[in-house]
Amino acid sequence: MLRIALGPLAERDCVEGLAADLPLPQASELYAASDGNPLYFLALLQAHRDARKAPGRTSPSRAERCRENRAARRSGSARCCWTSWHP
Repeated sequence: MLRIALGPLAERDCVEGLAADLPLPQASELYAASDGNPLYFLALLQAHRDARKAPGRTSPSRAERCRENRAARRSGSARCCWTSWHP
């Protein structure tokens, strides 16, 4: 078995290839939350699109939670961003 180390997908490739319908600032925010992982980017993109369809959304988006969690990981107090958020 040959293992190949892959780096993050470039922001331009993610944004133009997967989220061309989003305004650049929103797509860039999702890219930053995904750390260049295209599958994670797609999951965040789907959550973002679902949240836009839901009227009266009051909970933070997955991208918002993941951005907070990235800061928490850096400080050593991380929590999983895939867990449910309850107001």
